[in-house]
Amino acid sequence: MLAAKVKVATLKVLVFRVGTLYLALRLEGVKKVTPMPNILKSGDKFLGITQLEGEEVIVFDLYQKIYGRPAEESQGFLVTVQTNQNRYGITAAILPIMRDIPLSEFRAIPADYRDRDTLGIADQMVEVTLDNKAVVTAFLLDPEQLLAAHSGCAAIA
Repeated sequence: MLAAKVKVATLKVLVFRVGTLYLALRLEGVKKVTPMPNILKSGDKFLGITQLEGEEVIVFDLYQKIYGRPAEESQGFLVTVQTNQNRYGITAAILPIMRDIPLSEFRAIPADYRDRDTLGIADQMVEVTLDNKAVVTAFLLDPEQLLAAHSGCAAIA
């Protein structure tokens, strides 16, 4: 007799690296991944702006935000994200990968840690197996928290 297959609820995420951290975004919010365009920035700010498909898009350089200095590599990719009313980009050092992960594998980041850490824009984490079979911990970003943390730029996007 064949065992009945149980359907497991999953979440499709896009996983990418920023420095030594792995971050993830819910796939339904990701609009496009493109080679890194020219990003205009003033000084050492982590906010920039670029032109995509005839539209100005605010770019968050999370490497700059997390590590406090510009990334050494200027190559990489831009992950374009759409929230309810905003479109913005996030820089990624390497080409992101897509994973379908069971919801039961996500763990909440303790609020005490999240509120005190630079990465206050993530509220869950999950173990992800990369293509090279390495297992890493990825922090699931909340695009609305990212915008709220930088509310001055949300009105521009």
